[in-house]
Amino acid sequence: MDAARFQYLRIADALRARIEGLPPNCLMPTEHQLAKDFRVSRLTIRQALHLLEGAGLVSRRRGRGTIVNPPKVVRHWSPIATFEEDIQRQGVHLETRVLEYKREAPPTPSLRHRLALTDDALVDVLTLLRLGDGRALCYDRRTFASVIGPIDPLSVEQKPVLEILWKRTGRPTRAVSWEAEIVPSSAEVAGALGIKPGMLVVQTLGTAHLEDGSPIECVDSYYRVDHVKFQFEGRYVVDAPSS
Repeated sequence: MDAARFQYLRIADALRARIEGLPPNCLMPTEHQLAKDFRVSRLTIRQALHLLEGAGLVSRRRGRGTIVNPPKVVRHWSPIATFEEDIQRQGVHLETRVLEYKREAPPTPSLRHRLALTDDALVDVLTLLRLGDGRALCYDRRTFASVIGPIDPLSVEQKPVLEILWKRTGRPTRAVSWEAEIVPSSAEVAGALGIKPGMLVVQTLGTAHLEDGSPIECVDSYYRVDHVKFQFEGRYVVDAPSS
C-alpha cells in the first residue's frame, strides 16, 4: 500500500482518537488548521473528515465547520427488549411520531405469509419515526391483522405497540424472530430519516409471536447507521473437538 496515497486513513484514525475525548457539539479545528497540524493538504484532511462523517462521529455544516456528534444510541439485539425500553434505559429521551396509520389494506404476499393470514384477510399498517434526543434513529413499519384493530394512533406515541396489541387481544407477545441486512434506503425511508435516498441503512425484518407461536405483528425497521450501533451478547455453542 502506498503510505502517502492512503495517509488520510492514518489521519482519520488519529482524529477518531481525539474525538473520543471531546464533548458532544464541540467545534473541531478548521480544515486549514488540521492540514497545518498534520502537514498535509486540505484535500487529504477533507477525505479523513468524510470518513468520520460517514461513521457518524462528526457533522460537517457549511458556515459552521465540523462538529462532534453525541455518542451513538445502542440497539441491543440480545437480550431483546422493546425499542422503547432499550432506548430509555440508556437515558435517551425517546420521541415517537406517527407518520401514517392505514386501515384494512391488502397485504403483500410476504406479509401474508409472515402473519399466517387467510387469503381474504386485510392488515393495518402503522408507520413511525423514532427520535432519540431529537436525532432520527429509526423508521418503523408495523403491520398486524385488521381484525385486531382499530387502535388509537396517538396512543402509540405514549406506549409500545406490543403493549397496545396485548390489551386489544388479551394475549402477550412472548418471542420475536428477525433478520438483519444492510440495504440502500428507499425514497420513503430516506425522507423520514432525513438522509439522501440510496444511503445505507440497517434493515431488520421481525415477526412477533404469541405464546403458542402464532404471529401477531410484523416489525420492519430501518436504522440510521450514523446514529445507532448494535450490540449482541450471547454464549458460544461449540462442539467438543473430535478425538
